[in-house]
Formats: sequence, structure tokens, C-alpha cells
Amino acid sequence: MSEADVVKATMENVTEAANNATTAKTPATPEGMMLAYSSLFFMAVISIYFGSIKSVKFHKTQKV
Repeated sequence: MSEADVVKATMENVTEAANNATTAKTPATPEGMMLAYSSLFFMAVISIYFGSIKSVKFHKTQKV
């Protein structure tokens, strides 16, 4: 097997793998979407809540 044949076979394998990776998508389920969006929402709300508490504490110490 020549070097050109090896390169050609490798390129065909890479192309085939890339095509399979992009076309084989698993559809999103409602349960998964609900879990993802709710976790993002709660992470944002928790950081805003604790950030506002920290800001209020800092503001009170600056007044004193």
C-alpha cells in the first residue's frame, strides 16, 4: 500500500466520521429542556440574590 493510498483512506475515514457526527443529532426532550432552562434560571437568580445582599452590606458599612 502506497503512501497516497493511506492518505486517501484516512481522508475518507475522517470525512465519513465528520458527516456522521453532524447528521446524527438526538432530538431534545421536553424534560431535558425544562431541566436546562430551570437550572440556568436558578443559577442566575441565586447569583443576583447573593450579589444584592453583598452590595447592601457593603453600602451599609460605607455609611458608617
